[in-house]
Amino acid sequence: MPRLAGKREVLSGWLYDDAVLPAAPVITTSVTFFQQPIGQAGKTPLDTNMRSSSGFLPGVKSFVIKSILLKIADGKNADDVEAIICTGYGEIRISDKPYPDPFPLWMIAGGTGVFENSRQVTGGAGDVRGTVGPGNIANLLKLHRLLSIPINTLEPFEVTFTWPGGLTASPAPVISSVSTPGLNAATRIWLVFFGFLKRQVS
Repeated sequence: MPRLAGKREVLSGWLYDDAVLPAAPVITTSVTFFQQPIGQAGKTPLDTNMRSSSGFLPGVKSFVIKSILLKIADGKNADDVEAIICTGYGEIRISDKPYPDPFPLWMIAGGTGVFENSRQVTGGAGDVRGTVGPGNIANLLKLHRLLSIPINTLEPFEVTFTWPGGLTASPAPVISSVSTPGLNAATRIWLVFFGFLKRQVS
């Protein structure tokens, strides 16, 4: 059956955007997603699938959020990952209103995990976690089937992650090398919305 111009179709889809959290001595307090499209600030489809700036869906597109994922680049310092997940919170704002409420980042962290794969004792300091586990995007926050977060056509939206005390890895034996507040290494993160995309058929 041919597709008809002027009609709209609904299909499963996703929105995603990235941010790079710098290493010490820079201390990150917040980052904002979905504000820079492909082609701006060097962004490519590896970084985002936003096609318009300032947090708008272009044309007649709309999106319904059904699940949320925080993906952290694999192979990163375990203390940095713990700081990112456990000391920050996120907020979705659509037309400058929060939806539904702020949420701690551990609620949506599904892209990596910390493995306790080694037991090292340094000066009686105790056990040390050794590595960061592989990514698994199957771990995500799924909204209740009766709950969804709609982003309507040309409706401004953004997501902000905030670390109230500044993003700092807790120094630990063997793993952490931070001597000043901040992260051990620059760390890339992605925020992903899974849901339903409505667009015009062309």
